[in-house]
Formats: sequence, structure tokens, C-alpha cells
Amino acid sequence: MHRIAVISDTHNLLRPEVVEIIKTCEAIVHAGDISTLDILDRLEELKPLYIVRGNNDRGDWASDLPQVLTFDLFGRTVCMTHIKRNIPPDHNADLVIYGHSHRYSCIKDGDAVVLNPGSCGPRRFNQEITMAILTLTDEDDKNDEKAKEDILAPEMAEGIFVERIDIPHETPNSKGGSRGGEDMKNVLRTTLGVSSGSGQNPGQNYGQSSGQSSGQSSQGGPFRSSRTYKRAVTTDIIRRVCEDVDRERTVQEIAARRRIDPELAEQIVRMYLTHQKVTPEQIMTKLGL
Repeated sequence: MHRIAVISDTHNLLRPEVVEIIKTCEAIVHAGDISTLDILDRLEELKPLYIVRGNNDRGDWASDLPQVLTFDLFGRTVCMTHIKRNIPPDHNADLVIYGHSHRYSCIKDGDAVVLNPGSCGPRRFNQEITMAILTLTDEDDKNDEKAKEDILAPEMAEGIFVERIDIPHETPNSKGGSRGGEDMKNVLRTTLGVSSGSGQNPGQNYGQSSGQSSGQSSQGGPFRSSRTYKRAVTTDIIRRVCEDVDRERTVQEIAARRRIDPELAEQIVRMYLTHQKVTPEQIMTKLGL
């Protein structure tokens, strides 16, 4: 009988609860969005690691990570990718694993078990923090009643058991935000490309294409720009920016995609990430647009 930790979307946060669970397993399967080399190195030190590249895995350290990985795991064929739409239609795998949505799912699709372990990294809004324990049994386990009793998970296919693990999240801060402090720092590091409180100017990460000086980056005050920008930005644009954040696009990508000033994009993202259930209209008002 083999016990495997299945995780995804750690986004530069390896929770101690997750580490303790991993220590009870034989291997780690990670469906992408590690976000930094440090987390990759720490996972490799824990157990044998199977991993794919997520949309937030950028840089030289991630260049060799495959987008789709097919491998043998204790006699089962596994096909893994980060984004569901990249699952090969002709995979012929016993297990299909993906991530990206931060939402746990485990279903049967034909003969295959299709698993999304959810995210066990920074908490995003009110989403649950989850991972999965995959138990694979061998021929020798079939008649071992004690072994079967030790498996708490439902059998999804012959000899394939999947258990959902829910990880407790930090207590929301007193200002009504939906994240704890460490969660917030890691989200800002991934989405905005900066370390919270590091003193680094976010504008340096997207080339100052707006023509503003690096000293003009604000921390959430009213956006100061030309009247042209103020007239151009609507609640619909802000809503689309928020949707881009949910799709894990960076500020640089959002600014280019929505054709708005990068500094304005940064302020909208910060407002959306730090104010629970804020509406586009409220963001417009708070930023003085």
C-alpha cells in the first residue's frame, strides 16, 4: 500500500501542516504554481517529487518543468498538467491530476480518476485550503483486511483511494480582510511581483511603460493620473481586472490586457485583494475615479 501527497498552487507558501502530512507519504505530486525555487527545493528535500509547470512558474528555475507530465506511480499511469484544458484527450491514464482553479474536485471520467487537489498555498478570498492523500494498493493488499481498514478514503477505482484533506486557515485580521498576514504577503508576492514590506517598487517589475517615475507608486491612496485615464476607466473594466486576478494574471499582464496604466492596475488589484467582497463601484469610489 502506497500513500502519496497530492498538492497544487502552493504559491510560495509551504504550510507546516502540509509538511507534516507529506512526511507520512512516500512521494509528492504537485500540479503546478510553485512560484519560487525555494519552495521547489524544500519539496525535493522532503520526498520524491513529481511536478509540472504552472502559469505562475516563471524564470530559469522553472524552464525545465514540463507543462504535461505522464509517469508511472506504483503501477498506475498518471497524466498531470496545471490547467484542465491542457489535459491530452488521448491520455489513457488511470489518474489525471490538474490544479489552477484552487477548487477541490475528484470524479470518475470513464476509466480514469480525475483529481484537482485544490490549493494548499495562500488562501484566496473565502476558498477552502485543501490537498489530497492518494492511496494505491498492490496485489498483496487485496486480501489484507487490516490494510483496508487503515484507508479512510473512498475507493474511486480499483485499488485507487482518494482522501480530501482540509487545512485550517489563519484567523481573519481585525480589519475584516479575508486573509491572514502571511497569506496576504504571499499573494502580493505572486500577483504583484513584490514582497510585501520589502521596499521594492512594484513599477520596476513591469518596465514603467506608463512613463511614470518609480517613486510614484502608491500604497492604496487615490490614483493620480491624467483625466484621460479617469474617463477611460469604468466599473466594467474594474470588474474585468478582478476577473483577471481570479485567473492569476500578474499586474503587468492585466495592465497590458485591459490597456490601463500599470500603477492604476496595481491599485485596483491591491484593493480587490485586501478588501473582502468589495464591488467595482466601491473600488471606483475608494480610488477617486
